This record gives sequence, structure tokens and C-alpha cells, in this order.
Amino acid sequence: MSMSTVPRRLHEGGLYARGPAICVPLTSCRKRERLQWARQHVHWMPNKWRAVLFTD
Repeated sequence: MSMSTVPRRLHEGGLYARGPAICVPLTSCRKRERLQWARQHVHWMPNKWRAVLFTD
């Protein structure tokens, strides 16, 4: 996959890159929440993950 593939595909889907409005610090509480979320979703099958878009 080339560096231009992801932005092009997002654009085709009507999604556009934008910088974050604010930077949310990764506190101990947020780390625990993220870990809890990950543990709740660890058994998801690939067909469920296909509907998820991860971003930075």
C-alpha cells in the first residue's frame, strides 16, 4: 500500500484529514479506560473490525 492510498480512499469515502483541535493528554485514567476498552473488544471477529476506522 502506498502512502497516497489511505488519503485517497478516505477522500473517496467523503472523509478528509484535519489536525486535532486540541491535544488530549494521556493520563493514567485515560490509559486505564483504553485498556478496559481493548479488553472488552479483544474477541471481536474480523467482520466487526471492518466497520471500524482507527485514526491518530
